[in-house]
Amino acid sequence: MRLKTIALYLPLFLTTYSYADNYQAQIDAQQRAMYQMQNQLNDMQNQINILQGKIDELKYQNSRASTAPTNNQNSTITTLSLPKESTASNTKVSGGITNDDLIMPNSDAVALYDKGYSYVTSHNYAEAITTFKKFIELYSNTKLVPNAWYWMGQVQYKDKNYKDARVSFLNVVRYTGSNKRPDSLYKLGLISRALGDNAKAKKYFELVVNTYPNDVTGNLARQELAK
Repeated sequence: MRLKTIALYLPLFLTTYSYADNYQAQIDAQQRAMYQMQNQLNDMQNQINILQGKIDELKYQNSRASTAPTNNQNSTITTLSLPKESTASNTKVSGGITNDDLIMPNSDAVALYDKGYSYVTSHNYAEAITTFKKFIELYSNTKLVPNAWYWMGQVQYKDKNYKDARVSFLNVVRYTGSNKRPDSLYKLGLISRALGDNAKAKKYFELVVNTYPNDVTGNLARQELAK
């Protein structure tokens, strides 16, 4: 009798086991698909970041031939004071520098800068920082210096090295005619917030909104202020 009962329920047990096994296989397949999709999204985001960087550089190349900002524009920017910051003793971040204070880079300078930027786009961040530091040391009076500080700050910010990133972005904002200045001020706000100084972050965001109201960073800063 017992053997007959087992024989009766055995097909049902095997069917249930097979169904559960198939269901688990479906779940595993879905998880693999989701993982692959996430990797694809990450790759797409990386490509977007690289393309945005290339767009920025193209904008810079186009702007190199344009005239420097008017005295009135520089006055508007420099009369808005920055939040007080303490930096490394060997790093100067005070004072405003206009485009007229800088010279066009020579071919050697451009080649070194391009080398550093290529390291950024290939995600070789350690070499990017080393190269940009060398560039800043050798060509500190050229129009590409604010860009070198900016990309070094971007790499440091990405690595959550907020202390060094803050110094780099503070150096960018000294250059009142740089097209990297709005985003650098915005990044200083994000860094201040990440370090727990919400009052200073608010000042930076307000400075971006008041100085660059029509820039994309102005809109981003308004969103941060609304949080």
